[in-house]
Amino acid sequence: MSHLLRTAFRPLFATRTFTTTSRIMAPKQEWMAILPDYAGKLAERNQVRADHLKDTKPDVESGLIVLGGAMLEEPIKEGVPPKMKGSVLMCVANTEEEVWDRVKKDVYYTGDVWDKEKVQIFPFKSAIRQGL
Repeated sequence: MSHLLRTAFRPLFATRTFTTTSRIMAPKQEWMAILPDYAGKLAERNQVRADHLKDTKPDVESGLIVLGGAMLEEPIKEGVPPKMKGSVLMCVANTEEEVWDRVKKDVYYTGDVWDKEKVQIFPFKSAIRQGL
C-alpha cells in the first residue's frame, strides 16, 4: 500500500505493533472454587473464622477475590447461628495455579477445615454478577 493511502486511512490501520520480545498477556479469567468442609468441623471453622475473614481482605482489595461466602446446611434461621459446611470463592486470576496458591494459604485449608480431597476449582464465566 502506498504511503499516501496508509496516511489517508491511518485510523483504519491503527493497530499496535509488537516486537518479537513483546509478550501478549491473556485477559484474566474468572475461577470458581468450591471448598467443602470436612464433616464435623464447624467448631474449628468458627474458631478461625475471624482470621479467615481478616486474611481475605487484601485479596478482595486487589481484585483476586470477587465473591466469597459460606455454603450452608440449611437456610438461615433468626436467632440460630448458621450451620456452615464449606465455602465458595470466585476469583479473577490469570491461572488456576494462582487460585490454588490463594486457597492453600487460607487458614481454613492449613487448619484442616476444608476437605482438601474435595476442593474443586474450575474456569467460570459470570453471566450475571450483582453486588449486595
